Amino acid sequence: MKHTRAAKQYARALVEAARARGLLDRIEEDLSLFRDTLDLPEWSLFLTNPAVPLDQRYQTLERVFAPYLDPLTLSFLRVLLQHGRVRLLPEIADLYRQLARAARQEVEAALYSARPLGADELDLVRGRLEMFTGRRVRLRPVVDASLLGGIRVQIEDLIIDGSLRARLRQLEERMLQAGIERSS
Repeated sequence: MKHTRAAKQYARALVEAARARGLLDRIEEDLSLFRDTLDLPEWSLFLTNPAVPLDQRYQTLERVFAPYLDPLTLSFLRVLLQHGRVRLLPEIADLYRQLARAARQEVEAALYSARPLGADELDLVRGRLEMFTGRRVRLRPVVDASLLGGIRVQIEDLIIDGSLRARLRQLEERMLQAGIERSS
């Protein structure tokens, strides 16, 4: 996904402000919560409608979200309102999540398995992935009934395929290779 320059600038500035205050996780949660509210067409229209006075949008934002969002998040949302950039929030939230994870030396890994894995199994996989990547790993377990057994992990562009199907394919290739070497 190509990101706009403005979204990158806003996301970077917010990550730096959140990091300085020790709020990387909290602000990420806040952005996710607020982003979900933008799916409500009436709310989104209210926030982006230039016919609604800016002060009225500020006051409504404060009244509705002050109990739930960190003051830094509210301040950031006011800046977006002031500059007419609320529509960029989903993009900013995605970029913020990426930058915050990098700041925390963290990576997300999708873990595909044929059945739900127990907490001990997840901890074992997480530990091995952390040793492999040198970063903290957040696992996102996904049950994939098409897997015969084993697991497949995707970390960014890297796929580690430990599925039974992949192992059988490797065995077949080795057997074919051994057959070719004997006949030579």
